[in-house]
Amino acid sequence: MGDLRLHDRDHFSAICKLQLTTLIVADWKSLSGEIPDCVSSLSNLLVLDLVGNNHSGQIPSQIGNLGRLVVLNLADNRTSGEIPASISKLECLNHLELNND
Repeated sequence: MGDLRLHDRDHFSAICKLQLTTLIVADWKSLSGEIPDCVSSLSNLLVLDLVGNNHSGQIPSQIGNLGRLVVLNLADNRTSGEIPASISKLECLNHLELNND
């Protein structure tokens, strides 16, 4: 599987098993819940776009493990807490949006 487009509320139940996934786009889908830590283990991920949902909790602290990540868009959600320091390890990151959280 090369990419994953999410359309339902049970959106994170199997994601962490998809080690070859490169693209997760679930923008403006009214999804909710915490972004699980296991997302940080998807080493092939290039795009994580969850803009415009109702995700809550903190951004996973190990998000910096996504060494190939080019786009991280978590804007317009309900996340809380500090931005993880590990984001500074994302050397390939070209697009970062965390506003309105």
